[in-house]
Amino acid sequence: MYLMIKLLGVCVAVCVISCLMNLLLKQISREYIRKLSPENANFIAMYRKYMRFMIRHHRFFGFAGICILTAHGLLAYMQIGLSLTGLIAAFLMTTTVCSGSYGYYLKKNYRSAWLDFHRMLAFLLLVVVIIHIPIPFFI
Repeated sequence: MYLMIKLLGVCVAVCVISCLMNLLLKQISREYIRKLSPENANFIAMYRKYMRFMIRHHRFFGFAGICILTAHGLLAYMQIGLSLTGLIAAFLMTTTVCSGSYGYYLKKNYRSAWLDFHRMLAFLLLVVVIIHIPIPFFI
């Protein structure tokens, strides 16, 4: 059962990293890919195709992460106990997904404050997940 908890945790981490790739891929495209010469057209086309896939599926990675997080959290709580860092990470992930859902489905204005809030929560989530992995701190 402990192996299943670890595996689900890794899957949640992969979903979080996949969501964070959205901003990173856009920044790499703005900074480096645009400056490549036309000789690298094949690489540019492949990169843009990959970036388009990741951007289009960003919300699905978030929703998948929250579903997997539920299973991971419940199994960990039943088998090991309550983890304070895990609880904080779960709260941040839930809040991040809710803010993203609010912005995407309700607000639909990508230049408003919700996007900055959503990004800030995502980076806080990354920090807490990095802390949670080596130091689960059970209560």
